[in-house]
Amino acid sequence: MTSRHMKKSNRKSGFLAGDIDLVRSRIFANKESFHKDQAKLAFPEKIRVLIKLQKIANEIKSQTGREPGFVWKI
Repeated sequence: MTSRHMKKSNRKSGFLAGDIDLVRSRIFANKESFHKDQAKLAFPEKIRVLIKLQKIANEIKSQTGREPGFVWKI
């Protein structure tokens, strides 16, 4: 595929080929926004998110043959 075709296909996502700075700035802006939103959550909701992440971690561990970790029972 020529670079002309690559640029054309990447325009669908709003990025020109090679514009890594734009991509990086959008990623970090979205990450910052996500963390600010997470910080605003009420404490009980933060605990629910933590338990969900513990369960996800255990699923990954079980798929790799590792011993599952502790999941809070609340």
